[in-house]
Amino acid sequence: MTVTLTSPASVSRRQVKVRRRPDQVRSRLAAWIAVVVIGLFGMLPVYWLVATAFTPDDKAFSFPPSLFPTEITFDHFANLAGTSSCSATW
Repeated sequence: MTVTLTSPASVSRRQVKVRRRPDQVRSRLAAWIAVVVIGLFGMLPVYWLVATAFTPDDKAFSFPPSLFPTEITFDHFANLAGTSSCSATW
């Protein structure tokens, strides 16, 4: 008696067709949408930090705040590079 086993590596992709049920497709799609929405929500503070860093002071502290900076400045970075001491007291 001879038993022949085929390993998964020997089976080509054309031979194996995986059919997903529509409910599986919907649940995977819903999961990916949730991951993207939560990821975007989590990246919002990082975006706000970068956008505020490049916005001039008069525009950064205006009300209502702008989501996209209309003017870009590097003054904050120049002040940071030019300052050699920290203003905090220990």
